[in-house]
Amino acid sequence: TANSTVWQAVSAIFIVLVVHKIWTLQRALKCVSYVHIIFSTCDFFAGPFTRNTSREVSG
Repeated sequence: TANSTVWQAVSAIFIVLVVHKIWTLQRALKCVSYVHIIFSTCDFFAGPFTRNTSREVSG
């Protein structure tokens, strides 16, 4: 019947949307963790430099 076809279409779209959401979230989380790693690395290398600079500025 037409009704069951509609339901199949709706459920298919719903599944696609959910999968897409999960996939996008995973990608977003991966990007966030990459950014966090990059920032931590930059912080690690820039730490002594920024400390020296701030010391010069305050002194």
